[in-house]
This record gives sequence, structure tokens and C-alpha cells, in this order.
Amino acid sequence: MRNKLRFCLALKRLLEQGECRLTKDLADFASSETIQIDGKRVILQDREYVEQYFQKHCQGVCSDYDRLVKLGYEPRSESDLQDGLSLIAHLNKSPHIEDVKLLSASLFGQAKRIERSSFLSRILRDYWPKKQDIVLLRCFSPFYINQQIELFQLTALLGAVALRLSYLQPLDNLQKQQNKQVIAVTSENLAPFLHLNLPEGFLIYTEGFAMLESVVSFLKAIEPAVVVHFGDVDVKGLQIYEKIATRMPGCRFYPDKETLAEILAKMQFDSRSVEYPDAEYQTEEIKELAKFLNAMGGPVIEQETLLHLCPDGLLKFIRGSG
Repeated sequence: MRNKLRFCLALKRLLEQGECRLTKDLADFASSETIQIDGKRVILQDREYVEQYFQKHCQGVCSDYDRLVKLGYEPRSESDLQDGLSLIAHLNKSPHIEDVKLLSASLFGQAKRIERSSFLSRILRDYWPKKQDIVLLRCFSPFYINQQIELFQLTALLGAVALRLSYLQPLDNLQKQQNKQVIAVTSENLAPFLHLNLPEGFLIYTEGFAMLESVVSFLKAIEPAVVVHFGDVDVKGLQIYEKIATRMPGCRFYPDKETLAEILAKMQFDSRSVEYPDAEYQTEEIKELAKFLNAMGGPVIEQETLLHLCPDGLLKFIRGSG
């Protein structure tokens, strides 16, 4: 079955250049009167006919494709093209984050259409961070909302608290205990977020990159004296930290070089390794850490392994950052 998007793009190239590379879609379209196949090339024969065909069947598809490409997205099929445009149109109108399956069902009639498409999932990740207003946190010190709701007690009762920042506007309705400095630790992964306990302050889940916008908004509102990001030691983990650090001056990454040296000495198995792009990072802290990791063979270490090999390391690091 012909991929209409690929066919239309190939036909457009053929009209622009007079000839192009042979594709299966164009081979199905070939005839002695319209286009000629010469080995692995296709040569335009009847320009007037092909132009009329293109305007009737392909002009709209190519225009829609160009719209998405200008936004940074390159669909591979007509279904991704049309569904991508529908999703973007909805996200531009909708001011709130919705359940992904409900959104998918309402737009496409299939609850799992978005999550099964890497193309649509990428669009969703790009658009929703601009509109995020949910923070998932655990509070270990008295901290009030509107002088009534106490987050420390809620955490003790429920284990964790999901706050929707749009219901806390202005964010200065958040009040800490008088004269008490706030400590905030952000966690890339869910398991450490759920199982770590802090002596005080906030533990906040970033869900990788997914909730960074709302996390940064919350951090700015509580004005912590100490901010530490606890993340995976991998290329993405360092990038997540920099997304926070460039907007929260004074934020530090755990584990640091000293902790990593201690952990690597304890590891009795080989971790997978990568090449850290040290020149591409924005902060001197992470550039130096990336160079250190490359010198150590480029190890990749997940948060859970870090906690297992150095269970008290994070608390010591926080105390040393105060």
C-alpha cells in the first residue's frame, strides 16, 4: 500500500528537479506518458499532467508537512501528519494538562494512539512542559498553604502530595515556618523519591524532564536556601540537572566527583559506559564532572545503585551544601 506522504514528497521533488531517486511509491505511479524510470532514477515526462495531479492530490499534504517541519517535527506517514496537526491545534487552545488516554480518545478515538506513537509523544512532551502546573512532593518540615493546609502533615498521612500550582496562585500563598531555611532535593526517578526520607525540607519528583517547568516554578516560590538535584549518572541525567541549575543559581548535583570516586571503588560489577559530551554542557560544574566521568571510562550509574552503594551519601552532601 502506497505511503501517501512519501509519495507526495517524492512527486514534489520530481517537479522541482525534473528527476529524482526511484522509490517504490513513484514506481507504482510510473507510466510511459507521465514519468520514465531510468535505472534508479525517475525522469519527468509530462509536466502538465503531473502538476495537475500534484495540485489535486498532494498540494495540501505537502503544505501541512511544511507547517510541521517549520515547528521542528518531521512526520513519516500521513496519519502522523494529520494527527500531529490535530494534537498541536488542541494543545495551543487548551490551558491545562489532561489525562493522556482521555486526550487521545477524544482526539483520535483511540485511548493509546498517543502513547503508541513516538512522533505524537514527542509533540506532547514539547508542548506540555510549557503548561505544567503539577508538582509531586514530600514535605518534611512544617509548611503551610494559605495558613491552613499543612504539607508536612499531609505527607505523613498520604506519603506524597500532588499540588496543582494553578490553584495556588499567587504562589506566595505558600508559607514556611518563620525564620526557617528551606532545603529542597529534586529526584529524577520515582523509586528514590518514594523511599528517601529527609531530616527536613522538600523532596520533589521531576519525572525525568517531564515536570521540570512546574518543579522550577515551585522552587522559585519556596525560595530554598539549599537546592540539590539527585539524578542518574548518565548523559540525560546531567542534562536534567542543568535545566534546573541554569534557572536556580546555587543548585548542586549529587553525586559529586568525590562521591562518585567512592562509589566506583565499591562497584564489583561493570556498569555500561557512554561518552559524555563535556563540551556541550552549559555549566562548568557539569563540564568538569563529564570530563571526570570520561576519564573514569564513562560509567553509567542509576540513582538506585547510588543509594545502595552509598546510603548516607546524599544526607552528608546536603549537610555539606548548607
